[in-house]
Amino acid sequence: MIIFIAGAHGVGKSTLCSNFILTNDFIHTSASQLISQGKIQDWDNQKKTDTADDNQVILIRELNKIKKDNVNLLLDGHFVLIDSKSQFIELKKDVFKGMGLDGVILIECDDELIEERFAMREAKLHYEPENLRILERKNAEEICEQLSIPLKILFQPSIEAFESAVNEIANAGDKHPQA
Repeated sequence: MIIFIAGAHGVGKSTLCSNFILTNDFIHTSASQLISQGKIQDWDNQKKTDTADDNQVILIRELNKIKKDNVNLLLDGHFVLIDSKSQFIELKKDVFKGMGLDGVILIECDDELIEERFAMREAKLHYEPENLRILERKNAEEICEQLSIPLKILFQPSIEAFESAVNEIANAGDKHPQA
């Protein structure tokens, strides 16, 4: 089972996932980690990319390797990337179709909190968090609807609320196995 944990940079995806896997039968990684692993490339702290299409091919290849191990995976990533010129890149439906996701949880938070977290990382924001949040949600809703993937949207969730959303998607997946 693969549950995609989406949201803008700095909304708390990794923290929620890291806490969840402590007491649940899931592993956690990020799309950028899988791409780096597949490419042997490190990401800078600005979270920008120049080769989104190539990276998505690598991501799908790496996910297919994980699927062979039949593990439950929380994959944190994005529906919208930011290129090296601070332009938004909306990922296409085919990328998510290729991932074979069982569900999506979109995490959102106050834009000011994102700005604070970037400052703590000593990274600069070269875009408005509100614009990315709006595009991330729009793309998540459209893609999940087109692919009939369950979508949960959580605003600054507690660990308990996050766990409940993951379990709801996981339990729905157990009842309706994919062919």
